[in-house]
Amino acid sequence: MLDSGSHARSLVAEAAGVPGRSMNRSPNIDASWRPANRCALLKAAAWSRAVVCIAFFLSFLAIFPAAVGHCQEFPFTLDFEGGNLAGWRATGNAFSNQPTFGDNPTARQRGQPSNHQGNYWIGTFENFRFPERERPGSIQGDKPRGTLSSAPFIIPPGRLSFLVGGGSGFETRVELLAAADTGDVEFREKPVYRASGRNTESMERIEWDLTPVAGRTGRLRIVDQSSDGWGHINVDDFRFSALPAGPDRPPEIVPEPRQVVVPELTGRTSDEAAAILADHELVVGRRHELPGDGLPGTVIKQAPAAGTWVLPGTGVTLGIATSRLVTVPDLTGQTRLAALESIRRAELRPGEEIEKESDRPAGTVIAQKPAAGTLVAVASKVWLVLAVPEKIEVPKVVGMALAEGSALLAESRLAVGRLREVTDEADPSTIIDQRPKPGTTVAAGSAVDLIVSRGPALVEVPNLRDLRLESAGESLRRATLRIGAVSTAESTSVADTVIEQQPAAGSQVAAGSAVDLVLARPALTTVPDLVSHPLPEAVDMLRSAGLTPGKTSQRPAEPPENTVIDQQPVAGSRLPVGSGVDIVIAAAISVVVPDLVGLDQAAIQETLKRVRLVPGTVAYQETAEGAGRVLAQSPAAGEEVKAGSQVDVTIAAATLIVVPNLLGQSREEAYETLVRNGLAVGGAAEQSSAKTAGTVLDQRPGPGNKVPPGSAVDLVVAGQPAVALRWAYIAAGLLAVFAAGYFLARRRKPGLPGKDGAGPVVSVRPHVDPGSQEMFFEAPAAAEYVLQLRPKGDPGAQKVDCETELTNDGGQGV
Repeated sequence: MLDSGSHARSLVAEAAGVPGRSMNRSPNIDASWRPANRCALLKAAAWSRAVVCIAFFLSFLAIFPAAVGHCQEFPFTLDFEGGNLAGWRATGNAFSNQPTFGDNPTARQRGQPSNHQGNYWIGTFENFRFPERERPGSIQGDKPRGTLSSAPFIIPPGRLSFLVGGGSGFETRVELLAAADTGDVEFREKPVYRASGRNTESMERIEWDLTPVAGRTGRLRIVDQSSDGWGHINVDDFRFSALPAGPDRPPEIVPEPRQVVVPELTGRTSDEAAAILADHELVVGRRHELPGDGLPGTVIKQAPAAGTWVLPGTGVTLGIATSRLVTVPDLTGQTRLAALESIRRAELRPGEEIEKESDRPAGTVIAQKPAAGTLVAVASKVWLVLAVPEKIEVPKVVGMALAEGSALLAESRLAVGRLREVTDEADPSTIIDQRPKPGTTVAAGSAVDLIVSRGPALVEVPNLRDLRLESAGESLRRATLRIGAVSTAESTSVADTVIEQQPAAGSQVAAGSAVDLVLARPALTTVPDLVSHPLPEAVDMLRSAGLTPGKTSQRPAEPPENTVIDQQPVAGSRLPVGSGVDIVIAAAISVVVPDLVGLDQAAIQETLKRVRLVPGTVAYQETAEGAGRVLAQSPAAGEEVKAGSQVDVTIAAATLIVVPNLLGQSREEAYETLVRNGLAVGGAAEQSSAKTAGTVLDQRPGPGNKVPPGSAVDLVVAGQPAVALRWAYIAAGLLAVFAAGYFLARRRKPGLPGKDGAGPVVSVRPHVDPGSQEMFFEAPAAAEYVLQLRPKGDPGAQKVDCETELTNDGGQGV
């Protein structure tokens, strides 16, 4: 470390106006002066020394806080440009992957640049620290939480500024902690300043006035204790700046002097390090010989650390690996503690300790590296190989007779430990358990505890019927029995109760035997397929299947509203009767109404179609400007509505015409009325009605609406009866003809037999007649009317062929 105290003293001396060593100089007195003059001179010198001392003391009081604040070397990184958290202590996991490299929010297309300084910064949402092996844009999200606290430091006078962004809540903040009073040994700290972000990834610089707490012990703390949205903090570039002198100092921060970054010197020779420092406008400070693993003569430590920003000309202290060689002592046969003491006396360091099985006493050194007598650098490491007892794998003796197992343990250089007899279904004197377990590695001579069977004991199986599984298990445990295989079967008994057991209740079995159980389960039913069915219908389907509706939720989807789009369990699953089935129904998709104002009327439908909306009512407003363009709309642009909703518009028109009342007129009269009023005929839809065919039943726009000249008016007119009704008329006519023919045949003249002598033959032949086609064309061709053809149904005349003469009631021939 550099001598910051001497630097501070130098600043004090310079501030007091006392050059270098002038305080130690005596006035130059000529020996030829008389005593009186000499006394006067001595008095003047005394007064001058007093004045200088007073000036020095006052200057020291004035600048001491600044000297303390600005000459101290902060024991932590201020801008994280070393790519690490040097001098900071982290808790939790929010800072495990910090600091962050580069503008990671922009890399993940957040649209909010981080505004960081340099290369590295703190961002607890980010996860991009190593650009050479990680993908830009990686994140760890808001879930991690923790704190990051700096090492304590003396708070200097002046200002502290830094960059902060991220969440705005209290759980994500930067705070300055200060001791309760200067010199507080226990450091009972409390926060004196706090700052948070503004719910944006872009950091902004803020500033704190440190004057009220200057000279106290303090530290900085970055807090991320939130896992909610915006539960992260962005921090970078802490700067301590002095306050300008004078009562009218400006509020802005005093600009910092130019700084340079300390280069990495580890592994360089002393001369190479000096050249590198010169290239960075720095100089070599003190040199220290240090023990270490580096090559003799190379840098193994440096202060300030690489990556630290300092003023040009700052001295960098170098720790140089020593080149002095010592002899490695012989450590073989020594105990571990004795070997460590021998290494210390030889100016060496203990290295890694390796254990190796051996018949030597445990803890004895059986090998070393480097070997005894080797010349190595001071403070080099010496590795030790220590003896440990030989390990033996415990054999399996479970299932053997006690004598046989004991012999096997003796052959394996193990001993029989404690013996315990228990009642068991195994034969007497049979080993049923052991500790340690087979395969465990233990030291030679270790004891193995054994559990030996004294033979089975017979117990009575209790009655478990109608008990639940937990109660049945408790009953079996009290009877020194256990539960065996458990199965289920459909039953009318209470679900999960015992309906069968094996062995049966009252049987005598060995203690510890297993009792198999059969539990009742409800009758199962198949889950129906509810997808695409309306919700009420789906509920009815579930109830018909013996099931009940479970949780019903919604999800925006294309099918009609309240239509089932998902279910859980899925169709075909088997469930107990009365189980619930969760249903997800389609909710209307919300869309944003586009801005139609100013659009031409012809573009309305296409614009609405693109966002899945439809045109609604069209109203017109008479105005001289913007004819044919949208003046207003409802709903307004930007509102969220359901897909398929109508959007009403108001269209500008130079002139407007009142739509006449066409209701009750014939189609031809309605066409003529529209032409007379300067309007056009739109669509003409037919609707079954009891009114005369062609009568106008409805119109759009309705009577009294104002529309531009030439606008089309759609009509709904009464049409022919439905096709099924027309065929019913034809069928009725045919039946009537058949009935008439049969009646006439029954009343034929006597004595006029038919060809076979049985009477006349009457046949009816349906005659298909398409009828004549009529063409309606009530307006001139220039009116651009639509030409329509209407087929006219005509059943035609029915013909009756009679091969003999028929008679009527009057006896006349037909």
